[in-house]
Amino acid sequence: MGSLLIMAEAALLGPAVETALSLYPLDGIGLLSEDCQDKAVRGVPVLGGYACAAGCAETFESAAVVLFYGALRLHWMNRLQALGFALPPLIHPGSVVSGAADVGEGAFVRLGAVLEADAAVCRGSMVSPGCILESGCTVKDGATLCCGAHLERGCSVGYRARIGAGAVIGPGVCVGNDAVVCPGAVIESNVPGGIIVKGPPACAVGDAAFDMKY
Repeated sequence: MGSLLIMAEAALLGPAVETALSLYPLDGIGLLSEDCQDKAVRGVPVLGGYACAAGCAETFESAAVVLFYGALRLHWMNRLQALGFALPPLIHPGSVVSGAADVGEGAFVRLGAVLEADAAVCRGSMVSPGCILESGCTVKDGATLCCGAHLERGCSVGYRARIGAGAVIGPGVCVGNDAVVCPGAVIESNVPGGIIVKGPPACAVGDAAFDMKY
């Protein structure tokens, strides 16, 4: 299946490597990380920091960017694509992905995630363990779904938005671009872009651009 360069922060290297090893040969995978102190993860060598990507372009055909913040994922995806890397989706074999679901380039679908028919996970999005995307849901570019988030039928999550662990997005609800839904929130009406929402009852508690604790 070729070769894969993974760019990841230390906390996500384990899941990224586990998934990659199910899809690529061990000797066809390399890692780049700014904060990993190990020389290898599960036998996969750490080749340096992110700045080493250009020097890896002749060795690796494809790349995966596994970073928590969606805007940063998209930034590095664009840079890697400009260097000539392909950006295939990274889908753990222990996830359940309908043949009628759509997973875009550079998306990361982790162990235990469930994507029903007609769900769409777009470019550079990350779907964490235990997430459920019901039929007709759309997760736009660079969005992040944390562990156990549940997207009910026909809802939409905007560009670079983040849905916290265990949050529930009700049927047909739209979460705006760059919005943050806090862990455990239950969202039953549309969320404007760029705000932080927590609950229940769901209510706006801040501006996502200025409150980095979320």
